[in-house]
Amino acid sequence: MNPKSKEPLKYQVGWLAALFASNTDYQSISLAKDGVILSEDEDGLSKIPYLAIGAGVAIEQGAFWNVLVIHMEDGNILRLGGISKKKIGLLQTSLNHSYRAYIREFYQGLIPNIQQAYQQAQLLFFNNDYIRHSIVQQWLSTHQHLVDGLKRQDIDKYIKAEVFQQLQIIQPIVTKGYDYITEVNAVYVQQQLTEFQLFFDQVEANPLTDNQRKACVIDEQNNLVLAGAGTGKTSTMIGRAGYLVKAGKASPEKILMLAFARKAADEMEERIQEKLGIDQLTVKTFHSLGKQIITHVEGVVPAINKMAEDEHLRARFVDEQIQRLLQDEQYKSRIVKYFLYFTYPYKSILYWSTKTGHFSLRVFKISGSHITIGSMQPI
Repeated sequence: MNPKSKEPLKYQVGWLAALFASNTDYQSISLAKDGVILSEDEDGLSKIPYLAIGAGVAIEQGAFWNVLVIHMEDGNILRLGGISKKKIGLLQTSLNHSYRAYIREFYQGLIPNIQQAYQQAQLLFFNNDYIRHSIVQQWLSTHQHLVDGLKRQDIDKYIKAEVFQQLQIIQPIVTKGYDYITEVNAVYVQQQLTEFQLFFDQVEANPLTDNQRKACVIDEQNNLVLAGAGTGKTSTMIGRAGYLVKAGKASPEKILMLAFARKAADEMEERIQEKLGIDQLTVKTFHSLGKQIITHVEGVVPAINKMAEDEHLRARFVDEQIQRLLQDEQYKSRIVKYFLYFTYPYKSILYWSTKTGHFSLRVFKISGSHITIGSMQPI
């Protein structure tokens, strides 16, 4: 171990110390740029990051060899024994100097990142508004490395008070991540439900349910609402549009509402005008929107097949195609199998009716290219 050498400092445990000294589960100690490296055997290496070292490195005196005592940031104590009494002082001094210099440099380099993260957080997370998870994901992916700087208890010794205060403000977001944002959003949603309670009570003939109201207020980039037929999906969309306008989150001309069927779109538009008194809001079907986009881009109105607008013509076309395909024996066999096994939930061919106390037998009759489905019931 040469103090004047530019090579990284290294201490090798002597063979006598390895045999008789305590706390010698390692072969050598060397100092790297970012931590202490312990060689445990020919192939095994372990590293103690400088950021994990707490109060520093002390010396415990022994009879023949001394012990380096490393106080860790998490409260644990690591003892490295079997060190020569003549060399342990230099090793302690070098280790303390290296880890403290690294920490100072680490935090000086972290200051611009803390300031940038704080400024972005002020714009994104502290506006008394719903915080979208897509925004949180982007912010966390950029600033997740700040977690390493938050693990130490003595951060305030290495950065200015103003920067330390900024770090404390963004600390819950960095450490808790989505859990913290979920808590903040839950408070915001409840505030909005309380503030707009009267609106949600009166926007439709029946007051919106709790789940409908939350679907109106939650403002993710994409909201997926799963509900069965007749459960109030249209009412939820109307409530959502009205909430966005009344809360000042969107103007009517910037809202587009889509439905699959023309009848549903007309009904939605009528109810919006009736319930909300808004006529600048755009309501379209997916097809009409697509047609409008194509016309705008191509400069020509696209031709639409008559079957797209004539339900009877469309049904006749489907029937004609099936009858044509039934000429193929393989297709006929497959369609019979479909009607036999896949059109309804499975029931035995002998079905016992608890109401009548009788069996019923489902019958499939193929005549030419036609299939007749019926049933037989005993008298």
